[in-house]
Amino acid sequence: MEVLPDHIQMVISFLPELAPSSIVKAFKGGSAKQWFIQFPETKQLLWNGYLWSPIFFMSTLSHVSKEVVSQYIASQLDQYNGTVQGADSSRH
Repeated sequence: MEVLPDHIQMVISFLPELAPSSIVKAFKGGSAKQWFIQFPETKQLLWNGYLWSPIFFMSTLSHVSKEVVSQYIASQLDQYNGTVQGADSSRH
């Protein structure tokens, strides 16, 4: 899992009989509940009291391996921080 300023990327596995939207709803609901328990003063500062947007994107791994997707997710934080391996940081 990588946490970026405006979104979270993660690789998850769940039983095929579970609806993807239910998985996302459980994650968002549970994490928001814990957030507001720890930081109740933030509720009025956020979008109508909601921690998460109702929007999400989910895709299957399909023709790529879990390792490839995990490496991609890990690289996103490096790119955001300007620490892409092999990149010349003086050009950023």
